[in-house]
Amino acid sequence: MYSGAARPSSGRRLGRLGMPSDELRRDGMGGGRLLSEASESDDAPDPATVIADGSEWDFIGANPDGVIPPNDRNLLCLYDRNKNWVERVKRKRPKFFEVEMRQHRPSILWIGCSDARVPANEICDLPPNTIFQHRNVANLVVNTDVNFLAALQYAVDVLEVQHIVVCGHYDCGGIRAAMAKLDHRPPLENWLRNIKDVRRLHKDEVDAVEDPEQKIRKMVELNVMEQTLNVFKTATVQRKRVANYEKAEAGEWKKPFITPRVHAMVYDPQSGALKRLDVKFADVLHDLDDVYTIYEPASKQRRLATEHESAKVLRNMLQAGQDDDTPSSPPPPPSEVPSTSNNSTAVLR
Repeated sequence: MYSGAARPSSGRRLGRLGMPSDELRRDGMGGGRLLSEASESDDAPDPATVIADGSEWDFIGANPDGVIPPNDRNLLCLYDRNKNWVERVKRKRPKFFEVEMRQHRPSILWIGCSDARVPANEICDLPPNTIFQHRNVANLVVNTDVNFLAALQYAVDVLEVQHIVVCGHYDCGGIRAAMAKLDHRPPLENWLRNIKDVRRLHKDEVDAVEDPEQKIRKMVELNVMEQTLNVFKTATVQRKRVANYEKAEAGEWKKPFITPRVHAMVYDPQSGALKRLDVKFADVLHDLDDVYTIYEPASKQRRLATEHESAKVLRNMLQAGQDDDTPSSPPPPPSEVPSTSNNSTAVLR
């Protein structure tokens, strides 16, 4: 692994972001096609410069004196490219910064991996102000991660996002590290333990895959599924979904689905494709309902209370011998009284 900006020379002309200049122009970094379809060369100077000392190359920025302060070395290109990007955006949408950026109103919370190959807005072809992002190694949803929990609460309660996306990606370094029998040392090793727990939960399914690369891909998908379920387990999401469910029951909900809606996705860096994982949330959550549900609609609470009282009255009648038509076998305890309505996992779908 090379430190700093010094790397072996490849013999190709390199841009200030360490990419060949032709790839820089083709890739469209800095403005992309999200806000402007203007090409990299439109009124923008060629960013490709190179230091040729025979063994190394380095980044340099536009500097008339040819002197770059050590603490700014490798960063001037960011300022240059930001300036070019601003100019391109203003040419296409003159009021973008003055009007469109005045209010923060994303509709999606994106829980993704920190991997630099997975920029949410770019792979979804969406402009700024549409995705609120939380990223970490291997897109984990950890119930002790205050950073994540704060972002989740802000997105759900303040921004009132309609969708929560958990997106993993194939060739994930975090998944690979967790699958390797190595001590990565704290705090990374502590973090990767969460991925190892996913492997333990699905050990038979993972071990059934013989090809090492396919095993990694399977773990990527299983990890996304488990992290999506972890989103459902949070008090923040349950509380908001139950509140919106009760609005729907009262006829006050106009949207076609209860929000926030949770989605499981995987991105393939080799093809650029984003795919939806077919997770049967209703079936899975039905099995987890009694363990993780902490918020329920008031309608179900009232029904359970009524069932509880009815069962208690029936037991009292049997004990007093006042109901000759009642079978001699005792009624089930309140906790086992069958429900006559849909289970509460409907709220979690």
